[in-house]
Amino acid sequence: MSLPNLFNIVPPEKSKAEKFGALILAAGPSSRIDQFKPLLEINGASLLENGIRLFRDSGVEEIVTVIGYKAETLVPVLEAASCRYVINENHDNGMFSSILKGVSELRGVCDG
Repeated sequence: MSLPNLFNIVPPEKSKAEKFGALILAAGPSSRIDQFKPLLEINGASLLENGIRLFRDSGVEEIVTVIGYKAETLVPVLEAASCRYVINENHDNGMFSSILKGVSELRGVCDG
């Protein structure tokens, strides 16, 4: 049994070549832990490197990492991983400011 289409909504055709994007938020000071979370090592790689690898292994083509606090320590890791990044100078304003910064970088380069 299917539901009636009351508003004549036609779903868009799906393309087999849809590009998905991902944001990695690494701009905060890791205030709830004694270590800087993005560089915390698990299984021989940092959380940041593991996150990038997991997204790539999942087929995500556009990955943007938002950095701010201790950005200078993350840039070499991101460049070694060939991962795009953007610096949120306003990271003290909270996580939502980083989301806005990252989404603005992804706008127009991915489908979802």
